[in-house]
Amino acid sequence: MDTCVISCGTIRNEVEKAYKDLKLDYPIFWLQSGLHNCPEQLRDALQEKLREAKGFSRVLLAMGFCGNAIRGLHTEDGELVIPRVDDCISLLLGSVSHRMELVEGCGTYFLTEGWLHGEQSIWSEYQHTLKRYGERRGKSVMHRMLQHYQRLGVIDSGAYPLKDILDETHTVADALGLRHEVLQGDDSFIKALLSGPWEGERFLIAPPHSEILPEQLSKLY
Repeated sequence: MDTCVISCGTIRNEVEKAYKDLKLDYPIFWLQSGLHNCPEQLRDALQEKLREAKGFSRVLLAMGFCGNAIRGLHTEDGELVIPRVDDCISLLLGSVSHRMELVEGCGTYFLTEGWLHGEQSIWSEYQHTLKRYGERRGKSVMHRMLQHYQRLGVIDSGAYPLKDILDETHTVADALGLRHEVLQGDDSFIKALLSGPWEGERFLIAPPHSEILPEQLSKLY
């Protein structure tokens, strides 16, 4: 069966590592990494990638539901396999339940190399805010935005040397007034997505020439 992947560019490091570990060679269509905050634009980009993947019998979507950005998508010639996770962070942590355990009682802003250097990272937003409002007011604006967070959780996904970004992440944590902590990632869900089997409890499987309906997005693994 001809298979391809549509993947969020933010988790490119992790997807490429899983590809290498699993010795896979089917095509990957990469999504622009800065679309997470714009569900409608993300949906349009996803639909365009599905059109590009027309002709494949199976399309694996390496991302989560992401603000219901997948709602209303129309599949093409192949089935679409989607992991039942709220967003890519839960995918990198192995499950939604593990993520919920980590944030219980501790508001956590998660970060990886992909998010740190992405088009719309928290660090670039911080710098933009200070430039726009000045240092004093800008810091006040960011403090209000992040008032429910206590921790900057840097995910060690194993996809790159973590030491290469720690100086930057410590700088970000200090600037934002957050406690810096390294959290262990888990690539088992990404590998299960890329290699199967795709059991219904962990994956939403949309048949060819169908639409993703709201009621299909009510359950997370």
